[in-house]
Amino acid sequence: MNDSRTVLVLTNDAGLGHRQAALATVAALEQRYGDLCRPLLVNPLEEPGVPAVLRNTQSEFNRVVRFAPALYRFGHGLANTALPTRLMERLEVLTLSEPIGRVLDRARPDVVVTTHPSFVYLLADYRRRWGETWPVVVLVTDLARLQRLWFSREIDLYLVPTAEAATLATRRGIAAERVHVTGIPVDLRLSQGQSRAEVRAAHGWDPARPPVLAVGGRRVHEAPAIFGAVR
Repeated sequence: MNDSRTVLVLTNDAGLGHRQAALATVAALEQRYGDLCRPLLVNPLEEPGVPAVLRNTQSEFNRVVRFAPALYRFGHGLANTALPTRLMERLEVLTLSEPIGRVLDRARPDVVVTTHPSFVYLLADYRRRWGETWPVVVLVTDLARLQRLWFSREIDLYLVPTAEAATLATRRGIAAERVHVTGIPVDLRLSQGQSRAEVRAAHGWDPARPPVLAVGGRRVHEAPAIFGAVR
């Protein structure tokens, strides 16, 4: 008898942190539950039949943030109002219901997790229309300024990174008992339990000098110069 439970984790590559959180979630499930859990990581935007304009938003997102920050701020603010959010939700249903349906049919999940807001309403709508019973978990990967697309009262569980995000979720109508502050999942290598002295020795760092953690990404092209200045 196979008691393994399938956890379908949905993400996409618009932005920098959604996939990393999804990868960390999959790794943690595998480590903690072993053969009792079968996590599957899928990006529905890479499914056949997804309009190219939607698939390409993943690569265009970072370009807009870098080269047109004012346009990004305007779009982010506009998308955070009620009517545009409703329109985007309906557009998702029209364009992505068939591709995500194929993903769900293949996976036959026991639980569905999403680390990106574009799948929240889509999952709730699909489950309602087809009478599915699998629970939906939303793993929020934005710290405080959360778009309305993240929130649906039909979602079973919200895992949010900050108390501010939890407060905003309840303001948007999510029952408090469905919201838990958990932080954002990170690479398991960051929790291997080495002491500070062991980490310093492994990297050849001077034990007399304080280390500085510098965090950057693809959008921070000045990062090497900044890190050099810190040294």
